[in-house]
Amino acid sequence: MEIFFYGFFGIIIIAMGMKAYEDYKFYRGSFYTILYSGFIEYYIRLRQKKDLSQSDWLKQELGDHRIVFNSYLDQNGIPVHNFVTIFHNKGVHMFSIIQNSGEITGKDKDKHWIIHRDKKTFRIPASSSLLEQHIQLTKNKTGIEHIEGVLMFKNDADFSKMKTSWKTAKYSDLLNVLKEGNQDLSLAEIEAYFKKCTEQLKNHKKEGENV
Repeated sequence: MEIFFYGFFGIIIIAMGMKAYEDYKFYRGSFYTILYSGFIEYYIRLRQKKDLSQSDWLKQELGDHRIVFNSYLDQNGIPVHNFVTIFHNKGVHMFSIIQNSGEITGKDKDKHWIIHRDKKTFRIPASSSLLEQHIQLTKNKTGIEHIEGVLMFKNDADFSKMKTSWKTAKYSDLLNVLKEGNQDLSLAEIEAYFKKCTEQLKNHKKEGENV
């Protein structure tokens, strides 16, 4: 009986370790590495608390805040573009997350942007119109008057040749971008905006729309 117990317990530990490893592979190099103090916090919030809407690191650096994640999905339900919206005491920032490395070129009106990497060329959907669309949708659904839109690129991306009217930044610039906000939101306003935005998500899921 004792051998069975330890064997069963060992299987659980191995399964948990494999799951944690898979989560770490997803976390590594992603925007989550900038949002949270480290993988341990991310993992605990993801798997135990099941709530990624707050960050110990942002709490320390900014104070009260809330985070909302949205994705645009293709016909098969696979995310094709991700947004991160942060409500904090200096305003509301919506980040369009461009998860590609290499040199990225394009303009706001383009349907596709071009990526040059490893002597190869790729096309990705242009993010400018998607960001504008998502900001307007969020404003209409929640009543939020001002949302600062930002095109957010990986640290190893070169976007110096981009021609865009949107603010651009690298992952590592996140804190500086947030601190440049010029609004003054109270905790009550942060929580109210967060609630409206999450209710918007729930309604879209019921309607089968992109969230």
